[in-house]
Amino acid sequence: MEKRNIPKWLKDLQENSWELELLISGGAIFTLFQLTESFILSIDKFKMISPVLGTGIVFVIISIALKLLTLGFIAHLCLRAYWLALVCINYVYPNGINLNKIKRTKPYKIKVKDGDDLQKQITTVDKYCGSVIFMSITSVFAIAGIIFSFLIILLFYFIGENTLTPESQFNSLFFTFLFIAYLTYLLDFLFFGFLRKTPFISYLTYPLFLFFDAISFRKAYQNSLWIFTTNINKIKFVCVFMLYFSFSVLWAYFSIGKVLRWENIFDQREFLNRLSKNEYISYKYYMDEWGDYDYIFHVGISSKKQHTNFMEVFIRYDRYYDDLIHETSKTDSLKSFDKLIKVKINNQSIENIIWHPTIKKDNFRGITALIPIKEFSDGEYVLKIKSSVLLYNSFLEKGCKIPFWIDRDNIEVNIK
Repeated sequence: MEKRNIPKWLKDLQENSWELELLISGGAIFTLFQLTESFILSIDKFKMISPVLGTGIVFVIISIALKLLTLGFIAHLCLRAYWLALVCINYVYPNGINLNKIKRTKPYKIKVKDGDDLQKQITTVDKYCGSVIFMSITSVFAIAGIIFSFLIILLFYFIGENTLTPESQFNSLFFTFLFIAYLTYLLDFLFFGFLRKTPFISYLTYPLFLFFDAISFRKAYQNSLWIFTTNINKIKFVCVFMLYFSFSVLWAYFSIGKVLRWENIFDQREFLNRLSKNEYISYKYYMDEWGDYDYIFHVGISSKKQHTNFMEVFIRYDRYYDDLIHETSKTDSLKSFDKLIKVKINNQSIENIIWHPTIKKDNFRGITALIPIKEFSDGEYVLKIKSSVLLYNSFLEKGCKIPFWIDRDNIEVNIK
């Protein structure tokens, strides 16, 4: 093999890159924490305006990828700090190990020699640091390319949705095919290009994979990946990666589980759903408690306690209600969201409600009404909101029950 002629400036950079690595890792960890928080808050907003096929899965995958990146940079920061500690102790005690002062009896064995230093271990840890920082930084570009290519696929979907007739199935079938092909491409990427190595299948995947390579910027970092993958033990790499991946999945689960309304699988309290025979009281139902959260639930009322003769009710408009709204009238001009809503207080239906189009914070849109409660005396009630149309198992079709109390005798006054 021909010996490479590495320029002196590049050698100096390679030998003194640890300062830059620490700076990059520290900045990346801070940025990823901020980015992940913003991304999680955008999940529900995107699903609200456009329930595109597979977006839930893609959001979970991206969330795991962001956590994987964060763990990678944290691991590099820890490894480089350990490397720096080894360098320091090796410098402070240049004479190495004093074997005469090590006392051991059988079955313990001493596997070092007098005067041994940490040079070999320092070199090994330095190689690990280089590998981890490479994978972390390269993964940033890979994930950015994957997200960009997915946005391109979504663009095809929106263009087709706006140009084809509602009765046509071509747009849905084409997007489904493209999305499945994209997931296959990602699978091939994760498993070291196994589909590209398989005879005959390589011909089937070539046109689409060539397209995905272009829109995901894979050619920009492909050579560096080949250097890495052709010089590592793939079995060890996969084992370490699976460990990182497992921690990332667990971390992502706790981060996005609240937004996607997942149950906490680690909560083993047996009677969580039998705390009481009455309805749950949750912050998500009361708009005066939304101030501490950047998240607006599907339905909310002004407060747990009502002190006046009117109670504000807000219902968020989500894209997947459109099919239900279409059923509210045979005439397009008469179809509206407010006709979909049925309201009861306890078992008494509330009729002739005047709903108003509403914009809440962060551009959340829906309808708002001030429900008259003058005829109800002080006490506990349950507001029931349900869809008048049944098509599929949506939130409104399941119905929503919100406990509240009327207390006109003890009006709370906030003095600011």
